[in-house]
Amino acid sequence: MARIGDMNNRHERILNILANEAAASVTGLSDILGVSKETIRKDLQVLAEQGKVTRIHGGAALLDSSVNMPFTIRQNVAEMEKRHVAECACQLIQENASLIIEGSTTSLALCEALLRAPEKLATLSLITNSIKIAQMLGLGAKCRKLFLLGGRTDAEEGVSRGKFVLSMLREFHADMAFISAAAMNQQMQIMAFREDDMLFQRQAIASASSSAASFTVFFILYSSKRFALLLCAAKVPDTKE
Repeated sequence: MARIGDMNNRHERILNILANEAAASVTGLSDILGVSKETIRKDLQVLAEQGKVTRIHGGAALLDSSVNMPFTIRQNVAEMEKRHVAECACQLIQENASLIIEGSTTSLALCEALLRAPEKLATLSLITNSIKIAQMLGLGAKCRKLFLLGGRTDAEEGVSRGKFVLSMLREFHADMAFISAAAMNQQMQIMAFREDDMLFQRQAIASASSSAASFTVFFILYSSKRFALLLCAAKVPDTKE
């Protein structure tokens, strides 16, 4: 039977490791702490139940560290919630629609949902700043039209950013825009992680007839009243406004 003191000491060390790293693998933690992988898995399960870490494929990350977490790791965070949001978003899209889709892990889940509806996807015109989304859609082979916005590339996120992206986006008028907001504050304002994200999202909203935000601080983007729909895995507090 494991001693409580040993377990608490391991938990503290795991949290200290995660505080300095974007994420840590079960194998890596096992090597560092000198215990079995099964012991580490049990430790991470306890810490996840306590709300201190989030489990990702093969390891864990601090629950509040997603802003610094690499894209490839964020893809494994809250996978079920993202798939649910993506399926709801997919159902909102009508055939022959034009869509602005911001590059994000949730947007990749949306594209995966669209790929499961190939007949609908074949009728859609998509505008995106995501190289990953463009590749997923066969550089336009799987949809009616694909416009990849050009600008300064962010290799880690797989997107283009900056003034050239915004300039190109202003030339489009789409039926819908799908953006991935960072959070919503107590004033029901939508927030963005980065200034570049905020600028892109504001222009996407301006260029679309209707917009939907999915939540995965922050820069204030807009009041939630500006959105036609908010897709969120967590419950949004009731408000009369």
